Amino acid sequence: MEVQSGHKPWWLYFLRWGARIAALSLFAISFKEFLRLHLWERDLPQGMIIIPPIEYVFIFYIIGLIIGFWSERLGSLACLLGFVFVAILFPYIVLSPLIIFILLLPSILYFSSWYFHRRWARRQLN
Repeated sequence: MEVQSGHKPWWLYFLRWGARIAALSLFAISFKEFLRLHLWERDLPQGMIIIPPIEYVFIFYIIGLIIGFWSERLGSLACLLGFVFVAILFPYIVLSPLIIFILLLPSILYFSSWYFHRRWARRQLN
């Protein structure tokens, strides 16, 4: 027997909010690093921001984190594609397995949340 919150099992809520908390954490860290690198540590004329090419692709990953709040499937695909594009287009960047896992965690959680919510909804129809 499963303990339920409302109609859905409690673990579905934990899965969805775990994905959102992981995405928010990565977004906050990425945004802080973006500001630190581009606004505070460069000698640029007032108001000028230069974005290197790798960050254009990484921004796609960040947008995927944000999209995941509204559409978990699209958010997980955008995060995964952004990560794969960074790995393919910039192979000289060496990432440790822990960093790879941390970057893929929101995508995995978003996708699993979407999958299990969908599976639960289909069971309720039968």
